[in-house]
Amino acid sequence: MNFLRHKTLLFSLLLLPSLLVPFAHAERFQVLTRSYGNERTNANLSEKTLTPARLKSGHFGKLFMLPVDDEIFAGLLYAADLTIGGHKHNVLYVATVNNSVYAFDADKAGAPLWQRNFNGPGRPTRYTEVGQACRIYRDFVGNIGIIGTPVISPDQTMYFVTRTVEYGTTTQRLHALDILTGDERPHSPQTIEATVPGKGDGAVAGEVAFNPVTENQRPALAYANGTVYVGWASFCDTRPYHGWMMAYDAKSLAQVSIFNTSPNGNMAGIWMSGAGPTFDSSGNLIVTTGNGTYDGVTEFGESMIKLEPRTLRVRDYFVPSNFNTLNDFDLDFGTQGPTLLPGTGLMVVGGKEGKLYVVDVANMGKHVPGDIQIAQEVQVIDPTVRPTLSHHMHNSNPAWKSARGWNVYTWGESDFPRAFRLDAAKRQFVTPDIAVGNILAPPGMPGGMMTISANGSRNGILWATLPRNGDANHSAVPGFLYAFDAENLRLLWSSAGVNDEAFSFAKGSPPVVVNGKVYVASLAGFVSVYGLRKGTPNFQNLALKAQATGSAPCSESQSPEKAFNGSALTGLADKWCSSAADPFLQADLGRKLAVGRVVLEHAGAGGEDFHLNTRSFNLQVSDDGRNFTTVETVRDNDKSITFHDFAPVEARYVRLNITAPAQDDSRTANIYEMQVYPPVPTMDAASALDEIEDLPPASTAPAAVADDPPGVKKPETKTKTEVTRTGRVITAPSDVAAPGSDAQVTEDGLGMKVLKPGTGSEHPLSNDCVTVSFIAWKRDGTLFSTSTSMNDSDLLCMNEAVVGVREALSQMVVGERRRVWVPEDMTFRGRPHHIQHRPEDEEPPRKDLTFDLELLSILKAPPAPADLKQAPSTATRLPSGLAYQVLQNGTGAAHPGNTNKITMQFACWRGDGHLYESTYIRKHPVELTVATALPGVREAVSQMVVGEKARFWIPAALAYGEKPVEGFYPAGDLVYEIELVGIE
Repeated sequence: MNFLRHKTLLFSLLLLPSLLVPFAHAERFQVLTRSYGNERTNANLSEKTLTPARLKSGHFGKLFMLPVDDEIFAGLLYAADLTIGGHKHNVLYVATVNNSVYAFDADKAGAPLWQRNFNGPGRPTRYTEVGQACRIYRDFVGNIGIIGTPVISPDQTMYFVTRTVEYGTTTQRLHALDILTGDERPHSPQTIEATVPGKGDGAVAGEVAFNPVTENQRPALAYANGTVYVGWASFCDTRPYHGWMMAYDAKSLAQVSIFNTSPNGNMAGIWMSGAGPTFDSSGNLIVTTGNGTYDGVTEFGESMIKLEPRTLRVRDYFVPSNFNTLNDFDLDFGTQGPTLLPGTGLMVVGGKEGKLYVVDVANMGKHVPGDIQIAQEVQVIDPTVRPTLSHHMHNSNPAWKSARGWNVYTWGESDFPRAFRLDAAKRQFVTPDIAVGNILAPPGMPGGMMTISANGSRNGILWATLPRNGDANHSAVPGFLYAFDAENLRLLWSSAGVNDEAFSFAKGSPPVVVNGKVYVASLAGFVSVYGLRKGTPNFQNLALKAQATGSAPCSESQSPEKAFNGSALTGLADKWCSSAADPFLQADLGRKLAVGRVVLEHAGAGGEDFHLNTRSFNLQVSDDGRNFTTVETVRDNDKSITFHDFAPVEARYVRLNITAPAQDDSRTANIYEMQVYPPVPTMDAASALDEIEDLPPASTAPAAVADDPPGVKKPETKTKTEVTRTGRVITAPSDVAAPGSDAQVTEDGLGMKVLKPGTGSEHPLSNDCVTVSFIAWKRDGTLFSTSTSMNDSDLLCMNEAVVGVREALSQMVVGERRRVWVPEDMTFRGRPHHIQHRPEDEEPPRKDLTFDLELLSILKAPPAPADLKQAPSTATRLPSGLAYQVLQNGTGAAHPGNTNKITMQFACWRGDGHLYESTYIRKHPVELTVATALPGVREAVSQMVVGEKARFWIPAALAYGEKPVEGFYPAGDLVYEIELVGIE
């Protein structure tokens, strides 16, 4: 457990055959639950059509799209060989935030086989009605209806939870649907209600009640052995809330049991970024929790908890020993759901620290200082590329047993995709990683949403969706679909091609791969379907290559037809731009057609700053090009990709009139794509809600957790000696309480003495990263933290280290070991991330600590240039304000264009000399399409040839601006050093 950073600190339920192939005549692989099965391996091992060789053949791409009525947060489900309407179909099931459920033929474009809406007499919750802790809540920007992924049981019943506002009251309901007809099953729906004894947040008269307003049904639903399990967390920690897990009988929908994660405290939500509960071989379900109170008895914040099937009694748990610090710095442990590794007795899970915890399924370890009881703890997300940014992990990690053994895949924020190999004999993962991809995640949340397809142990492909640019935490951002060879993580394919785009990134909803096709949800009202093309794809965009007119363009290369060419990814020349007063853009469809949806890709979709996204506009249609009717008016948009549904109408001309071209006072309009589609099929209201007022309330069972749950003991008193899982004894030194006369003490109170001299000659500098071995104790001799569970080697970057540790390391050389007494004022600094005041928080992590610290290696950062503040007079200056100086001549002749993929090494500094990002520390190059890079970097690399290295002074206007939209972006001018390695 790493306590050296001050800000970022830094079943096996074997699925019954009926759950994998539950229907009597089904032979094809099916996806009836999140992550393909209750072990949550995120791996489809029955994929025979899609192979690495076929993806590289050039025949793979988007086949068609399936339109729905709103954003998609829930995962997609797939059932094979169903008879609907007298015909056999493979069926894709889609749930939207408008409380709608669709059944589509999964193999072709067309109207739904059936569709139902469950708003009844109400409507979905709006994002402005929740999340006051984050001021205006923006994890969702629009409706909040069905969010958690549904589950399908062996008897062809789908279970899901809706959220509606009816007559001013928020209600959540559990539904059970016949997947053949869309009709409600008997006893469906059931209103969700629950109470447990407790004195925690929101308690009244000794009871804590389920709050349908503040509880977010984010994790996937699960089904096992006749029981449906449903979990809840929060909207940006808006109180009062608790983590809840409820069990329902699958037939009667009677509530069987309830578990509350913090009945006498607060928070501890079960959210897992949308992942579902994992089940072990005994049917126990395992979930993780986020920030919240913990005592190991009734309170289980920052924990992984094993719950007894049906009763939901606590059977076992694991909590990282730094749970107080995780709480205080909003570093949720529970951002991922656990992944089981079948046949190993192990499971893995990660969180916001970027660590992978390897835990024994049968003996999870509870709470032990330093986490020395678990199998392993690995820093899998590399902080060296962007040391000062977050390195969170979300959803869950795919696991695949290749011919060489078990691989687990990670793709955290500001990092590359990585593969780690399990050493089965040692029950630990080999470090470092066995493979690293070349695609770098953009700054911000959430990293890659991954899944595996393979034919057993062969032809493994890692699929992932990732933000194209921008932070998806509180914004809707454009996304990419990637495919990598799962053996070596070489890129096989990406959706950067014309007509292949994946639209708005659906955070928390990974791709689904089944029977030769890849299904990708989006926040733009479409499911995109990819596969091997046998003919011309059905693009469905009625305005593709339409005759275009519009206001005078900014330049000849940015004419109106650029908005109708099917691409938004070839740079600034691949858009319509106009600075005219009252700008407009118009498509002539060639003849009257039925239309009902328009998709707009604004500046952010093309890689420009989000503040250039169109703020206000209207859409009009016309038969003759002279008389127009307004069908949609939009105000205060800030999204990069927007979709607009309106009443179906026949029209030949579709026009966009822009009234506010950008988020600020800019008068320049930027549209990368304008697409026109037929009407989205209308929805039929679900008949079962017509009599909503007569529904009986759900039954409420006694709480599963009382003062002392069965099998859970109160934590034992800590001792001065700890024994690791390997038998190593860790004993506090005799001088742990204070530095002795043989130690040096600085004016700040930092004490140090050398325990072993080193063999190196260099000291780490402020931008460097280091590997260290350490043990930390509280001053009473209690073990606080150790790198023991991390193979005695932990990685941290100097500018993120604890203040006292950083000062000590700056005086050390490789091989040196010191004892360091760190006063509390030199431990954990930095403002806790919570916006909402939480008086019940655990104690802050500021305390006097004593470290035994050994410097193992120094990962040198590139030295900051001496001329950061201003380009020298010898530099070449371009009209845009960009300046550059060649440091090393290249050997190539061609310059990359916006559509080229390039491989490069780079480093970037702020004006104060602080390193913002660099690939040189690990010497691992990045691969990207030029058009997706920062505007200044795009212009920079266009001046280069292969083999060339140059320094670029990029003005703020071509970087993140003087006041970046996101606080973690560097403000002002930047200096980049770039080495162009290759052009594809």
